[in-house]
Amino acid sequence: MKIEKKRDTESSSMSRLGRFYKDPGSSQYTVPEPFDFTQRNKNRAKSIRERRVEEMIKEKQAIEEEILKFKFRAKSVPSIVSERR
Repeated sequence: MKIEKKRDTESSSMSRLGRFYKDPGSSQYTVPEPFDFTQRNKNRAKSIRERRVEEMIKEKQAIEEEILKFKFRAKSVPSIVSERR
C-alpha cells in the first residue's frame, strides 16, 4: 500500500507541474497581449523633426493641389490665320 500511495502523490505532483501530465479534455490557448511600450509611444509628444517633416508634406500637398486646380485653356486663334491672302 505504501508504494501505491507514493505513486499517487507522484502523479498528482506531476499533474500540478504540467510537465508529465496533460488532461486530454483541456484545450487552452495563450492569448497574446501588446507590450506597454507600444502604448507609451501614442502618448508621446512629437519631436521637432517629426513636426518639420509633417509641415514639409503639407506644403508639398498644397503645391500639388494648386497645380491640379489649374485649368488649361486654349488661346484664341489669331486673325491672320483666317484671313485670305
